[in-house]
Amino acid sequence: VVEREMDSMKTFFTTSVDPKLAELHNLMAVEGTLPGKVACPEAEKAAAEEKHVEKWRNKPLHGQYLRRLEEHGCDVEASWKWTRRDFRKGTESLIFAAQDQSLRTNYTRVTIDKVSGISPLCRICNQFNETVDHVLSGCPKLSQAFYKQ
Repeated sequence: VVEREMDSMKTFFTTSVDPKLAELHNLMAVEGTLPGKVACPEAEKAAAEEKHVEKWRNKPLHGQYLRRLEEHGCDVEASWKWTRRDFRKGTESLIFAAQDQSLRTNYTRVTIDKVSGISPLCRICNQFNETVDHVLSGCPKLSQAFYKQ
């Protein structure tokens, strides 16, 4: 925190247009008494955002969507443009739950929740594991009717 404050102080003195502060800055620079480095808010923001994305990517459950996008060579930035709309909270949370493969499908209930006595297979086709991807785009019975509408 102290280091950040020193950096902010140096940035303030360096970028100030006030003649007295500029004179003080020059004097401190000559004497070598102005500690810290000039802060670059854009670079700091970009570094913080990259750190946040990296933390997200490394999460086993919630990082799945981002990892899958990157594995398939998708444009990650373009994939997020739709999220800038004004969704209702319930709609937005459902969409993000689907992306994270965290909807309560049979497969999730068996593998994550460890519920016994149920099959991980799709309730509609009974052929493949009931994952979000399967229900949205891979179920042969759904593809015959609902995907075409």
